[in-house]
Amino acid sequence: MSMPTARLARPRPTGIAAATVAFLLAVSGCAAGGGDETAAAPEGAQPITATPTAPATPSPKPTGPDGEAEKDGTEVQTSAAQDVPESGSGRTTVVTLPGQDSSPQDRPGRVVRYTVEIEGGLEKVAAGFPEAVRGYLTDDRGWETRDGVRFEDVSAEERKQGVEPDIRIMFASPDLVDAKCAPLRTNGRLSCHHAGKVMVNAWRWVHGSKNYGEDLDAYRTYLVNHEVGHSLGHGHVACPGRGEKAPIMLQQTLRLDGCLPHPYPA
Repeated sequence: MSMPTARLARPRPTGIAAATVAFLLAVSGCAAGGGDETAAAPEGAQPITATPTAPATPSPKPTGPDGEAEKDGTEVQTSAAQDVPESGSGRTTVVTLPGQDSSPQDRPGRVVRYTVEIEGGLEKVAAGFPEAVRGYLTDDRGWETRDGVRFEDVSAEERKQGVEPDIRIMFASPDLVDAKCAPLRTNGRLSCHHAGKVMVNAWRWVHGSKNYGEDLDAYRTYLVNHEVGHSLGHGHVACPGRGEKAPIMLQQTLRLDGCLPHPYPA
């Protein structure tokens, strides 16, 4: 199967416009709504309406969605690479998750209800995504341990009956991610958390990041944990020191700043 051809990066503002964007991103801190919705934005940018939190350490390189990410080689062509459509149906469907959530006895903390949804037309690309998400959420190294919460799946049937999730984890095409993450700039290649939606970019899921090299599984673990972290109210942080494990809320897709890649919150 031929490798997908990345779209040209959208033009970036220059001069006064660039300065204005930089200022707005700096003061906005993290995206609003927990994660890229209530706590932070894509791995780079932040919604202008976000609740201010401590800003991430400035980077000498342009940041993009999770900022204004440039398509500057943050991806790596892995052996798992496959064609990813730039657009899908524009609508997502709640899917059934294999496995089980953590039990109340093991995790007596605050319940965070979630759905896993896949955009129409991306079913083949999303193979393995639902079970992977549940695995990340219930891992002992994950947010349940770090924040003392317990994730609880909202089934497709419950959703039809009107049960509202706290977080919607959505596997989506680049175009749908751009639309749902706006005003954050994901440029078709980044993921985000915005307004209660963890938007996982199908293109990024397939291609990973050069900062994780060929370890696509570890990168995917990081990607979901980072955006879910925003949904729990966590903002971006800086690398604590060269050679240290990267905090999960460091924008590891874009840079490591001397830290070592690390995909877990705990």
